[in-house]
Amino acid sequence: HLDLDAVLWLGEYLCSYPNTLLVVSHDADFLDTVCTNVLHLEERKLHSYRGGYTQFSHAHAQRMHEREKEYQRQQEDKKKGKKVAEEDVVTQAK
Repeated sequence: HLDLDAVLWLGEYLCSYPNTLLVVSHDADFLDTVCTNVLHLEERKLHSYRGGYTQFSHAHAQRMHEREKEYQRQQEDKKKGKKVAEEDVVTQAK
């Protein structure tokens, strides 16, 4: 654990570091300060997000919302497809 002065110094140093870094932290403010991109491993896939932790958090939430909407749409399509199939069976039996 670092005190505030050490965190501030480290943030400044890492921001000026010219190479790529892998940073692991639970401090969202620190991640917002030092990160320009976030890589997120989810369902064995790596997703890249531009910005710090806050931007990642918003973009990821939006992505999850879109996935949920798509899932719901697929479920509705399946229900409609099943109803159509049942109607076809009734029509064919007549």
